[in-house]
Amino acid sequence: MAATVSPTMTSAGMSRQHHYNDLSSPAERLYAQAARRPWWTVAHEVLSGRKERLQMLGAIPVAALSSLRQEQTTRDVPLAQIVGSYERARSQDFDPAFRPVNYRLKERWLSVAARRLAGCTLPPVALIQTGARYFVVDGHHRVSVERALGSTTIPAHVIWVC
Repeated sequence: MAATVSPTMTSAGMSRQHHYNDLSSPAERLYAQAARRPWWTVAHEVLSGRKERLQMLGAIPVAALSSLRQEQTTRDVPLAQIVGSYERARSQDFDPAFRPVNYRLKERWLSVAARRLAGCTLPPVALIQTGARYFVVDGHHRVSVERALGSTTIPAHVIWVC
């Protein structure tokens, strides 16, 4: 009999052993791997009483985004330079490495991963650039999936903030 992992344990990164053979699809195996967080991250959260979440850029009003300089073409952006989210809600859904920490995101994450693994071209993400850092406006799940796959870049439309 295979061990099961509860959603709470997986989202908290506390699962002891994943039985990947029990997971039915490559997307589910990728999610189980992506949702697993290092023990030192979990230990730090427990000891400090604070959860590690994405940085948030909330200083720019949504109405002002349309007046900022926006790239009309798509370019590849290094995933390592994507450090946070424009949206407060999304900053609570992923950790700083864009691992999903909210179990309610699993179905959407699996959908994106399954399409990507099937070879589908996904739409570019939308990012705000401040200096050398990028914050996600649209495409949090795509960034998370690409990181889980080990990609180094992601296609993006970029908005610059001076």
